[in-house]
Amino acid sequence: MKKFISYFLFLISSLLLFAACDYIAAPLLPRSNTVTNNNKDTLLQNILIEDYTGMACINCPTMASRAEELIAQYGNRVIFMEVNFGGFADPSQWASPYNVWDAETSVGDAYGTLFIGGGAYPNAMVNRLHYPLAHNLTDSSTMGDTALSVLTTKVGSTITTNTAVPGIYIRLSTSFNVATSALNITATTTFLKAYTGNYNLTVLLVQDSIQAPQNDKPAPVANYWHRFALRDNITASPWGDAIIIGSAATNQVVSKTYTYTLRASYQSPDNPSKPSIPSNYKQSYVVAFVSDGLSTSPTYYQIMQVQQKKIY
Repeated sequence: MKKFISYFLFLISSLLLFAACDYIAAPLLPRSNTVTNNNKDTLLQNILIEDYTGMACINCPTMASRAEELIAQYGNRVIFMEVNFGGFADPSQWASPYNVWDAETSVGDAYGTLFIGGGAYPNAMVNRLHYPLAHNLTDSSTMGDTALSVLTTKVGSTITTNTAVPGIYIRLSTSFNVATSALNITATTTFLKAYTGNYNLTVLLVQDSIQAPQNDKPAPVANYWHRFALRDNITASPWGDAIIIGSAATNQVVSKTYTYTLRASYQSPDNPSKPSIPSNYKQSYVVAFVSDGLSTSPTYYQIMQVQQKKIY
């Protein structure tokens, strides 16, 4: 009996040890693996907040906190993506130890150049509804205070005015090979009603809970949680693949499959002298969205539907 009890205790302790070794620090606000259910009849339009930020931006954590509040308020319909871009994303202006990592990406540079340009921080886009009129939410005269207010209003109004079943449904299926770091993605888009125009599918890689320095009030933080940071584009172009050209019939289905190799780390194209940021497949997600791809359209670049899924 004693032998059995000893063996049982050994087995339990081994299992606990295995679980402990596999533990990943939890994000500040844990999210479910998929953003929406897979029932087209009850699906609603989701909201993508693109937070344009930088590690040297002292006001930017306020924007991220406001986005977290909106997620807490509206649930999984709100998807958040941190995009490091511009002068505030360059940590070289800091002293050690806050000048180590640069989280900029080529895809983030492409988005920031078009949507943000030289605007003040913090800054954001909500489903890219502002392009091509007022490209973003910033207000340099108030250090972004107006941007925070507009973000809240824009997300709230978009949520409340999109309560019907949307016209586009995205289903994501992923598989990840831990041994080879190969990620396979199938994005199936269903047009639930007829559409006229051109539509693109964009698939991106984001990583949650990256601990890295961040300028903040009243002083820089060495281990700030960077939430859902943009890491790379999985579609060949940051602007996506054309899935509809001309028109889409009711219930037309377009399926696209992608194979992507997750890198061990990601290097800033703007600061190649800085160390690369390690990746973590257990905290990586795919973000996919369908946007208006017709350059002459008044809603050019506008996101029609967005979905997110954990890769592992």
